[in-house]
Amino acid sequence: MQKPTDLAGTLLALVASTSWDGGTELLRTLRAILERWAPFDAGEVALYDGKEIRRWSLADPEDWVAASDMVLHVSLEKAPLRADDLPDLESFSRTQGRMRICGLRALLALPLAAAGGPDGAVVLARSFGWAFAGAPMGFLSPVVGMAGLCLERALALTALRREVDHLRERKGRVSASEEP
Repeated sequence: MQKPTDLAGTLLALVASTSWDGGTELLRTLRAILERWAPFDAGEVALYDGKEIRRWSLADPEDWVAASDMVLHVSLEKAPLRADDLPDLESFSRTQGRMRICGLRALLALPLAAAGGPDGAVVLARSFGWAFAGAPMGFLSPVVGMAGLCLERALALTALRREVDHLRERKGRVSASEEP
């Protein structure tokens, strides 16, 4: 595998994919980047909004791998977590059990908040052990951190768009009711 050399270009690709679509294009771009540099069998983006964890799958089918305790741990520590085989996940027994059910053995979790973004993590898993031992962490960590910032922005833009559309619709109804 070649080394990642264009971090700036990759970060710009994430920023450019941030739009009013609720993060769909951003997640598609992130998936392509991660598939190239840290191939996975199951993957997800888990975002903690203070009340609950929202999840988006990066793989087909949509299998959630990480339990909330592991996602919150990675998010609070603001440091990646790599488990080379199932016994490494004893501290996160629900995630370990879920991985066992899904036939997965290795896990890599990267915090979204590393760059000051939202709380949460990108979680990747493989069906064989030591799958992420050679993952380029110096490349992946800033990419996932930027993805967190971009996802936060995409969700805010989408909420703003909905509010603007609602106000326009409301204004249109008021204007229509005032016509003679």
